Amino acid sequence: MSDKASTSSVTFTDLTPAAGVNQAFDAVLTATDRVDAAKTFVDSQCSHVSSLSPSSGLVSAVEKLLSSSDKKGAASREAALLVVCELLAKHQMAASPYLSSLLPAILTLMADKHSKHVQNAAVKAGTAIVDVLGPVAKRGVAVEKLVGAIDVSAKWQTQGGRGQPHHQDRRRGSPGKSGHACPTSSPPSPPLMC
Repeated sequence: MSDKASTSSVTFTDLTPAAGVNQAFDAVLTATDRVDAAKTFVDSQCSHVSSLSPSSGLVSAVEKLLSSSDKKGAASREAALLVVCELLAKHQMAASPYLSSLLPAILTLMADKHSKHVQNAAVKAGTAIVDVLGPVAKRGVAVEKLVGAIDVSAKWQTQGGRGQPHHQDRRRGSPGKSGHACPTSSPPSPPLMC
């Protein structure tokens, strides 16, 4: 076993074999072609939706990577977002209960200051999550996260990146809930218009 795999900051407890999954995930994080590496990882290590269960640690490892904000971690954030996209492409609606918790972090990364690649991957991942949600889940999950993503204290780039591409889809998918959410989203909106 290489030193890199044994010192990995990402661990998976329920996937078998755990060391192989750690090495495969580390390979995604360090790959030059991250899109292909993410697809290979999901195809080989996440063939069943149970790989997304909380006991596996995969979603929490991805969440940990997405919450980092340093410049050196941009490639890791992009790789994690690409893994999310591939997981959603493979498992579709079955993966949404596990991955929808990542939506706030993904919305924040739409305004990542360090990498356009991260921004693009975040838009792709956020769109994929919202697209696989059913109408009821869009109303119950996405609307609250999108409205909650508007934070007046954040910089304007972050406010613009958070949720803006998804508000139109949200309005089309659940117009009744959008109208119901107007009182909640109205107070944070005026500063965004200036």
